[in-house]
Amino acid sequence: MDYLPAIGIVVSTIFLISKILQICRILLWRPYALTKHFKKQGIVGPPCSILYGSLHEVKKLNMAARQTVLDANSHDITPRVLPHYHKWSSLYGETFLYWFGMQPRICISDPELAKQILSNKFGFYVKPSSRPSVQTLVGNKGLVLINGLDWVKHRRIINPAFSLDKLKGSRSSIFA
Repeated sequence: MDYLPAIGIVVSTIFLISKILQICRILLWRPYALTKHFKKQGIVGPPCSILYGSLHEVKKLNMAARQTVLDANSHDITPRVLPHYHKWSSLYGETFLYWFGMQPRICISDPELAKQILSNKFGFYVKPSSRPSVQTLVGNKGLVLINGLDWVKHRRIINPAFSLDKLKGSRSSIFA
């Protein structure tokens, strides 16, 4: 009977160590491994911190962009709207990796590569989950928010409405 508290201590210690290792894997190993993997492929990006990723630099760049005045003769609004994208694309190229908190994001500027990724039928690109306020506004079963077989079914129903002949016929009401 004297060994029961010792067994409880051992079990709780093993449980605690496993949770600590799991947290270390998520916070330290995963970002390191993904960054190293993408660096082998030539995709680099700004340095990231453990919990916040690149958000500190994004915040700093947004604050600096608000202080600047846009040129009235220029239509280039990227330095004002997305200052982090403007800076990092000039530093790291048109494809770069940055961290939005603990979530890695790859920024792609090449239209052909973006088309290839978005039209892929293997399911590599999954639509991000939307806010509940957007779901109540659009509805849970809107074409923009659904995935998988529901999306295929809705798209098949809606597709004839956007044929070239129908769009040509409604051109006068669109441009009126």
